[in-house]
Amino acid sequence: MLRWCIYLTILLTATPFGLFSQNTIQEKIDNLINPERSKNSISPEQRQIEVDSALALSRKYGYAAGEVNAMREIGKLLRLKGKMEEATSVFYACIKMADSLDLPLELGKSYFSLGDTFFKTNQFEEAYEAIITALKLFEKENNFHWKAGAYNSLGYIYINLGQPEQSLNHFKKAYHILDSLDSPEKRSPLFNIGYHYLMRGNAEAAIPYVEEGLEDCLEQRDIHCIATSYGNLGYAYGLLGNYDKSIASYQHCIDTAQKYNYPHVLAITYKDMSETYEKFQMSTLALKYYKAHNELQDSIIGAETKARIAELNIQFEAEKKDRELSMQKIEIENLQHHARYDRLQKMILIVGGLLLVIITWLIYSKMSADIKRRREIHKLEKELIAEKLKEETLAKENIQQELDYKSKHLTDYAMEIVQKNQFLENLVEGL
Repeated sequence: MLRWCIYLTILLTATPFGLFSQNTIQEKIDNLINPERSKNSISPEQRQIEVDSALALSRKYGYAAGEVNAMREIGKLLRLKGKMEEATSVFYACIKMADSLDLPLELGKSYFSLGDTFFKTNQFEEAYEAIITALKLFEKENNFHWKAGAYNSLGYIYINLGQPEQSLNHFKKAYHILDSLDSPEKRSPLFNIGYHYLMRGNAEAAIPYVEEGLEDCLEQRDIHCIATSYGNLGYAYGLLGNYDKSIASYQHCIDTAQKYNYPHVLAITYKDMSETYEKFQMSTLALKYYKAHNELQDSIIGAETKARIAELNIQFEAEKKDRELSMQKIEIENLQHHARYDRLQKMILIVGGLLLVIITWLIYSKMSADIKRRREIHKLEKELIAEKLKEETLAKENIQQELDYKSKHLTDYAMEIVQKNQFLENLVEGL
């Protein structure tokens, strides 16, 4: 009874610590994997180290969901580097693993990442299938956050499939879910809905969504979103013919974009302002901003081209280094293989030599034993022969003695008869 009490005490005191340790490890892994970290000022190299660490820890401690998440983040990093095929392979591996481990939410996230990759490579049909599969899994798990993300992605896909109404419908579904969750991510569908209406010239329908998005951007202090929203408002008010509000909104956009260095936003805004000024028949200003748009666009393209060239050079050097490392790795593996082969040969020779010695010793031992046994047999045979000869000699001697005895007895008997005959003859003669 005492033993069971002690065991129960140990179990009750040890289990919370074990759970605490496991939970702490999982929290550490989840923190390393957290996609929000990649949005911070962390270099891709540092992010790669974090994700690799998370993957190693997940495998070490058997945290299946963490392993799938880490692999998915690795796929995203590959996608960021433009390695789409490798990223796709990783996402397929995530899908297979999540499915085998019965992790429906992770399975849905993996399909979502796969669909996003297909979308980025203009494989819209494949993207649609993957996102639809993800959406069904999110619905099954009642995960509204990811469900909204799937609807928003489907909105983008429908645009590229030439189905604008379906696109708008899915953007609205995403918005309503995120709005009910009071999620800051509702800005994305808000922006998409507003942009959809603007592109179709429906400024009245667009403005409420753009203004709500702007309020959310201001609340969250998302500078890029603020600049873009002001630009969209300027375009919307321009469509409505409200010159003052249009120019004021454009100016807010320009000031913000210039202050925080968003050249792409500036270029688009200059183009939109040119169209707006042209609408108000202000040709000089329209031409001014059109030229500003072209100049800035050219500089952006030039900068992007230079950046792309630099990126390609870096990528080339990185790939060159990877190839060199791969060659070195292959060379090291070959050397290790040869070393293992040499060790194996030496081992075979040593073992072979030992076996030869053992076999020789066994043969020698057997032959020695056989010779010894034959000698013993020969000795025994000689002893048996000698014994037999001795017995035969004794038998002959006994027979000879018996013959001598019988011969003497017969001789004595004959002499006795002769004597008797002589006596009788003498007796007869006397008569």
